[in-house]
Amino acid sequence: MVSCSQSVCRCGGKIFDRNFDSDLDITDNEGLVSQLYARKQDTYYVNKVYPVFSVSDLRHDLIDRALKMTRARTQNHPWQNMTDEEILRSAGLLLTDTSTGREGITLAAILLFGPDNLILSVLAHHKTDAIFRVFNMDRYDDRDVIVTNLLESHDRLIAFGEKHLNDLFVMEGLQSISARDKILREIVSNSLAHRDYANAYVAKFVIEKDRILTENSNRSHGFGDLNLTYFEPFPKNPPISKVFSEIGLADELGSGMRNTYKYTKLYSPTKRE
Repeated sequence: MVSCSQSVCRCGGKIFDRNFDSDLDITDNEGLVSQLYARKQDTYYVNKVYPVFSVSDLRHDLIDRALKMTRARTQNHPWQNMTDEEILRSAGLLLTDTSTGREGITLAAILLFGPDNLILSVLAHHKTDAIFRVFNMDRYDDRDVIVTNLLESHDRLIAFGEKHLNDLFVMEGLQSISARDKILREIVSNSLAHRDYANAYVAKFVIEKDRILTENSNRSHGFGDLNLTYFEPFPKNPPISKVFSEIGLADELGSGMRNTYKYTKLYSPTKRE
C-alpha cells in the first residue's frame, strides 16, 4: 500500500498510475510519466511568474473590457473601484515567485490580457486551429488559425461557429432560445479555460457535417468515459476559470458538460432519448 503523496513513488523500480481499480505500469511511457509528475505539482503551470514584465505590459483595453463585462452582470462588482493592478491581484494574476521572492504577472495574466507578441514570447506554441470540414474532407473548406489572447480567441471561435452552424428555432419550455449559441459558449469557454498550456499540442475546434469536436492537451485525473451522474469536475487553470466566471464567459465548475449535454439534445431532436 502506497499512501497519498505529492511525490512520485516507485515500486520495485517501476512507476504505476492509479486508474479507478487498476494500477497501470507507465514506467516506459515517457508521456504518461511526464503527465503524472505534472499532476503531482502543487502549483499550476499558468501561475508561472514573470518578474521581468509588469501590469503596464498588458493591454489596458482588454482589462477595461473585462470591467465592462462584469458591470453588465453585476452593477456593484468589486472590480469597478479597483485599478488594473488591484484587479490582477484580486484575480490571482499578480503573484510572488516563491523560489526568488520577486513579484510579477503570471502566465494566466499574459494569456488573458497580453498583446500577441508578449504571449508568443512566453508561450510560442499557443494556438487554436478552427476548421470547417464538410466538402473537402482531405483538408478543409474554411480555417482560422487563432494566435491571440483568450478573450479575443473566444470571440473568433464563437464567430467561426456562428458562421458555419445553423441557428435552429428551439423551444425550452415556453421560451425561444439559441441552442447553437449556448453549445458554442460552453464548448469554446471550456476549451480555453481547461487546456494544459504547458503542452505544445495544437488545440483544434472542428466543425464537420454531423458533429462538432474539440481537441486539446489536458492533464487528466483519470481514464474512462465521463458520466453526468457521478463525474467530479477538477479545476485545470483556476485563475483563468475565475476570470471567465467573473466576466460571464463561464458558469460554475462542471456546468459546461451538463449544459452541452442538455442543449445538444435540444439542437438535435432526432437523437433525443
